[in-house]
Amino acid sequence: MMWATVIRAWRNRGKTPISNAKASEREARKGFDPEWYLAQYPDVAAAGLDPWQHYWHHGQFEYRLPRRNRAQEWDHALWRGGEHVVLPRLRALVESDEASDEERFTARLALARWYRWKEQWGEVISILTPQGVLIEGGVPLTPNAALLLVEAGCRLSRDAWEAGHPGLLDQALAFLQRAFPDTADTALAQANAWGTRNDALQALNRFYARRGLMTLTPFDSALPLGLDNLAASAAEPDSTPVAQALVSVIVPVYNAEAALGTVLRGLFAQRGVRLEILAVDDASTDGSVAVLERWQVDCPAHVMLVVLRHEINQGAYAARNTGAAQATGAFITVHDSDDWSHPEKLYHQVAALENNPGAQASLSHWVRATPALLFHRWRLDEYGWVYPNISSLMIRRGVLETLGFWDEVRVNADTEYRERLEAAFGPGSLVEALPGVPLAIGRASGDSLSQQSASHLTSQFTGMRYHYMAAARQWHAKASAPADLYLSKHPSIRPFQAPVAMVRAPQAPLSDALTDEERLRASSLFDPGWYVERYIDLQSAMIEPFEHFLAVGASEGRDPGPDFSTTGYARRYEEALSTSGQAAWAHYLHALEKGQATHHDALPVWPGERAHAERPTVLLCAHQAGHTLFGAERSLLDVLDAMNTLAWNVVVLLPEAGNAAYEATLKARCKALAVVPYGWWQQGKACHPATTAHVRRLIERLNVDAVHANTLVLDEPLAAAREAKVPAITHVRELPAFDAALCQTLGATPAQLFARTHVVSDLIIANSRVVAQAFGGPAAPCVRVVPNTIDMAPLLALPPCVPGPGQAFRVGMLSSNLPKKGLDDLVRVARLLEHRAPSIRLELYGPRSAALERVLADSPPANLHDMGYVDTPAEALAAVHTVVNLSHFQESFGRTVLEAMAAARPVVAYAWGALPELVVEEQTGYLVPFGKAEAVADHLVYLARSPRSCLALGEAGRQRARAHFGPRQLAEALRQGYETLGAPWA
Repeated sequence: MMWATVIRAWRNRGKTPISNAKASEREARKGFDPEWYLAQYPDVAAAGLDPWQHYWHHGQFEYRLPRRNRAQEWDHALWRGGEHVVLPRLRALVESDEASDEERFTARLALARWYRWKEQWGEVISILTPQGVLIEGGVPLTPNAALLLVEAGCRLSRDAWEAGHPGLLDQALAFLQRAFPDTADTALAQANAWGTRNDALQALNRFYARRGLMTLTPFDSALPLGLDNLAASAAEPDSTPVAQALVSVIVPVYNAEAALGTVLRGLFAQRGVRLEILAVDDASTDGSVAVLERWQVDCPAHVMLVVLRHEINQGAYAARNTGAAQATGAFITVHDSDDWSHPEKLYHQVAALENNPGAQASLSHWVRATPALLFHRWRLDEYGWVYPNISSLMIRRGVLETLGFWDEVRVNADTEYRERLEAAFGPGSLVEALPGVPLAIGRASGDSLSQQSASHLTSQFTGMRYHYMAAARQWHAKASAPADLYLSKHPSIRPFQAPVAMVRAPQAPLSDALTDEERLRASSLFDPGWYVERYIDLQSAMIEPFEHFLAVGASEGRDPGPDFSTTGYARRYEEALSTSGQAAWAHYLHALEKGQATHHDALPVWPGERAHAERPTVLLCAHQAGHTLFGAERSLLDVLDAMNTLAWNVVVLLPEAGNAAYEATLKARCKALAVVPYGWWQQGKACHPATTAHVRRLIERLNVDAVHANTLVLDEPLAAAREAKVPAITHVRELPAFDAALCQTLGATPAQLFARTHVVSDLIIANSRVVAQAFGGPAAPCVRVVPNTIDMAPLLALPPCVPGPGQAFRVGMLSSNLPKKGLDDLVRVARLLEHRAPSIRLELYGPRSAALERVLADSPPANLHDMGYVDTPAEALAAVHTVVNLSHFQESFGRTVLEAMAAARPVVAYAWGALPELVVEEQTGYLVPFGKAEAVADHLVYLARSPRSCLALGEAGRQRARAHFGPRQLAEALRQGYETLGAPWA
């Protein structure tokens, strides 16, 4: 998790602090989780700070969380391409008994927000009202659940709403009135829900009147109330002072004939300002120009309407620039051609600037609505329905002279201009007029750019908007003076890269050569959704996928997408990368530009050292190949050796190339070694078509006759087998019913894993009888038992071992040192033996995991020793006299147990899972009930005091290992299993 510190500056940008204003420190502290806080924020831990004091005085204002909220993490991943994986998890969290109330509330709100975007109104209502009661909660308290419910109800017909959901609308309104009594959101929700014109206007006018603003009335009393039928109440006198400064209002117009009347009526009614309206027609094909010319005749005294025209369509930002070039006002602002403005909007924006002489620009707030005046927002976040209106940006004339014009792209240039302004003039350069008060209503249109797929507002998270703004911010950050950020109306060079799809005309050349980051943004190499789904840890990280890859992901060997292997490319071009100092992906993109790279370079295939035989060919697929070899990597080698014993051709497929020594070992034993980026299957996750295609091409290119997945967590290799019409074999080494961590990682129940494995597999190979039983039994037509083996030779060479006089009796536990391996149980055993049998020394062999760090930091018993990671089991087993296995999950086989038996070391283990298939009670070791640390300690004391029994048990275990679990037994069982597939295996 160290990368969290690296990118926290990005993560906190634009966030608002968690508010504890209404809660005392004592109340806020009740839900604080100090251990989680230190683990999540290692910079706090490294500084030795008290976690609560840091959170209360600093962390909450940096938007750090006081405790874990899985729903909040998954909601973040949901909008960044991880919906297939996290939607099932959010649904499961809603029904989970172990989830906190806060997590369940957040999960429901996240799901409702997602279904609202998908316009699945029934789902929105159902998820927000379990047992017919609106959910309430959240930290801080939010109106969003009630607002979503009001909108969903109003989107349905009123009869359907009342018939299917009686009383829910009243619940939502009552909550808003109670929790947010004097806010625009509550008034707008009432306007939505009350329905009739008079009631809706009453709700809105009561809100405006309380703030001393003009109230509203229908423009035409004979027509229904709507966005195009709003006006200031004529009965109210105009007491607003007339400003001396002139405001230039730029209105880009394109085929806006139907809405222009609403826009101009609202602008003509503006109080307290003098206006120069610059309507720029962008080559409309309807009657927009005629409408503008009619309104020119009726301009009030304080308004001048100028019509400018483009001969060819150039886009909204080009129209803004045409208007800005002609503007003469001291203040310049923009107004979209289909929105409505409150009569005092511009006055209050001017007043905000005049009251803040150091400010360079002002914004007002707005709300979105349908033409029928149904208020809503596409994605509710911390703002509610009312939020800053970027289209209302009003600047002083000097800003235009310093910063120049809008970038003439398709979308998002208004956001870029705002951020350019703040980068140039610093904090306080932008002020907001009447925050929380909707001074404009934006027309919601399904065919607007903000709603279209490529440019939809969701692209701010991972798509074109996101990459555009990231590139713009880099330009902003380079400026040493405001004038450095000047952009001319028709620049001969671009100051930063824009996604191709956002540029209307051919892009001008860049001011500087593309940086590597800009090359990556402009390419299709990085796939954010794939990245989030591929790397499961990121689904709970609340980070931006692209930023993570740049900051730490690439250096960790992670892949940017399905079409490029970071580690595979680095292994293939190791010398070139060492010389250039470039990252693998950057070297590849440069090579692509020069025409020096191909698909095969991105996903390399190395020839193996074994010659091709006229025998069937198997694609043997690993699920990991990390720097450290664990059971998964070693079991793959065992299966590979068995296939070689059977004289099959073997192509090994790895998801990464992270261990050169391991890869060299594989190449020595196979026909070919290939690398394709693929991850684990998760509930809801579909096979990625590009990944499946890559594997299918390998199958066809290398004449593969069967695909053998070395675990049940793989997906695309099996899908490729189905597409290529070759058998798919799943080698199951898991017991899902007893492995809660695996099920949680995959987001699936044991029953779902069982059903899926049968669907995707032509043959299921179980590594023990207990696994076979869990997947239908050894007698099932597609299930066969193939017990694991190990590399026995170095273990069989070890001499039997008992301590000499005065020596310690050494007890080893070989594991990954995760909590599920029974670390806490070993500590309990050590404490029981610390004084009872001080000659017994307990030794841990494995990596320095976080769980082990916690154990070692918590004053462990003096007889417990961390021996570190060893490259081979023989190194550890040569040093110990006996071995314990205290796993908290039921082992599907027990590799370390078999290794101990082959080394003639007796075993003490829990009597569950597959371990009773290995250990024969009182003949090769001892089996004790799960969790009985006292029984484990008793057996260790007996073995320490009975060298003869220790030797006899060890020798019996060695004989059993050789007779039942040797390499030849594995090869023969594998052959028999494959024979069930028919030709060419029979």
